[in-house]
Amino acid sequence: VPWLGTCTPLTASLSDVQTAADHLRDQGWARLPRLISQDGCQALVDHFDARRREGHLSLDLRVGRHTDADADAGTAWHDALTPVLEAVTGRALRRTFSFYSSYFGEAELPRHTDREACAWTLSILLRAQPAGTKWPLEVWPTDRPASADATLLHVREGEAALITGRTLPHGRSPLAAGACVDVLLLHWVPL
Repeated sequence: VPWLGTCTPLTASLSDVQTAADHLRDQGWARLPRLISQDGCQALVDHFDARRREGHLSLDLRVGRHTDADADAGTAWHDALTPVLEAVTGRALRRTFSFYSSYFGEAELPRHTDREACAWTLSILLRAQPAGTKWPLEVWPTDRPASADATLLHVREGEAALITGRTLPHGRSPLAAGACVDVLLLHWVPL
């Protein structure tokens, strides 16, 4: 299994963890830099591309994405990243499910909050094509009016946005035509 050897998170510095913890507590979201190496991202993309070719991914034309729920690779990364998320949240966590999504066309995620199993949601950017494609996660802090502009969470490949998914409204504007974005979504609840 080629991706298994890459399933070691990059070492987050103590200041990265503290900065993320402070921001998560104050804003309901945080960026986590240097989470997965480029080799790790590529191995995951290759793995899920192979699963797509073999017919294991679901196609959701309503949104414009291929998906794979709780695949072995997602679960392995979920386990590997739980200690990092516990350090950031300051809580003992139980993983609930992982979800790989490969968005295409003019995919859009309307503003929403997550279901009960998603107290914390980690959205890891694995690939954005063509190079330089931006598709930020948009969050609307609950202390602002619903009509307020969203905060845009830009991350690079191997980085992630962490949100309190059940309470923080979030979504994504339409993806640029011809672009493709692959993300691994990991979800936790407190123990």
